[in-house]
Amino acid sequence: MATVTQIARWGNSLGLRLPKSVALEAQVGEGDTVDVSVKNGAIVVRPNRPTHSLKQLVAKIMPRNRHNESDWGHRSATRCGNRRIRTRRRRSGLVDV
Repeated sequence: MATVTQIARWGNSLGLRLPKSVALEAQVGEGDTVDVSVKNGAIVVRPNRPTHSLKQLVAKIMPRNRHNESDWGHRSATRCGNRRIRTRRRRSGLVDV
């Protein structure tokens, strides 16, 4: 999406105000950090999104934010992904055939 906006003075620096439609499309909001660079004379502004590895995420698991298993009760689904599970009804509930 191309749009025209104006550069304004912000203290000793210059500021660029992003229209709401551009911010929504770029998925950025107030307080987000961006990478600013110049490529072939054009100002390039990109969202700075951190990448996380599984090792980093697992390292953040602590006993206080770890949960026990949950009992979801007996299985009553008749579909598993795209495959239909054949079942028949018994007094005790559904049973795989």
